[in-house]
Amino acid sequence: MRVASYTGHGERHPLRIGVFDDWEGAAGRSPTLQRLRAHGEIVIYSDRPSRRQRMERLADLDVLILWRERTVLGREDIAAATHLRLIAQTGYGWEHIDTEAMVEAGIAFAATKLAAKLDTAEFTLAMLFSLAYQIPVADRRLRDEGWPALTWKGLSNRRVSILGYGAVAQPLASMTRAVGADVVVWSRSLTPGQKLAPGVRAVTLDEALTTADYLVTLLRLNDATRGFLSRERLGKLSSGAMLVNTGRAGLVDQDALMDALREGRLGGAALDVFEEEPLPMSHPLRQLGNVVLTPHVAWTSTTLLESLFTAAAEQVIDFAGGKPSGLITFPVEP
Repeated sequence: MRVASYTGHGERHPLRIGVFDDWEGAAGRSPTLQRLRAHGEIVIYSDRPSRRQRMERLADLDVLILWRERTVLGREDIAAATHLRLIAQTGYGWEHIDTEAMVEAGIAFAATKLAAKLDTAEFTLAMLFSLAYQIPVADRRLRDEGWPALTWKGLSNRRVSILGYGAVAQPLASMTRAVGADVVVWSRSLTPGQKLAPGVRAVTLDEALTTADYLVTLLRLNDATRGFLSRERLGKLSSGAMLVNTGRAGLVDQDALMDALREGRLGGAALDVFEEEPLPMSHPLRQLGNVVLTPHVAWTSTTLLESLFTAAAEQVIDFAGGKPSGLITFPVEP
């Protein structure tokens, strides 16, 4: 198929469009992405290639559609992408890309501001329930032991401390308050007199940590927050407190987290994000009975995915038509 109206940087027709790391097969099933076949050839990869294979694939693409931050593109990857003219990011983030190399190579970058607000908030609440009521533990032990004796502490009248008060934390605070939890929040961005959800209070960081029965981290990952939950800060949690992280793995000192879980200072953790993804089969987290693990799916509702694919497809179509949309100019102002 040919792209008669394409007036971008490339000379090749048709456009060769690639989607990487479609592990779930959702991109392959997306009717929206199939529309792109009218604008070029689309190749969807669902495997986990070697570094060499990935670079070979990059060398053959004009447009790359990325699954959020799943695909890491360093300087060598960018250098291999000799035909690449556009990266369309499903989501609004670029920590996984060497943006300096991308700009030097003349590659345009488009991102969608669609965020998994309610979807991620609902999933995070489900993670809280999983810890508070020991549901995964009960399931495993019932299968293995017959009829185990278990207790749980629940959420009602328990302190849930939320770090961050952005688009996900706000609905989560309301949902968690609705089930009877005592919800407090801390965020650097909170201003005096800022209106919070009914029944939700702002507290100092120290109080959020020291009084938490459950600590939820939904901070944005940047240079200021990388490793924010350090060994020292995790040490301020009361014995038996539990951690939920559906934000970014980089927010938490992973060695300190492992030590706290192994030693029982943390009662448990529910984790959807990891420093290395996919999580290796040999990773010690898989051996701990006091953790709930999910494969970075807090945002993968079918409704949201199709919205992201729709936005990315429109950006590709606009780019092919010489009227690019959603482009990000680097460096981005804070």
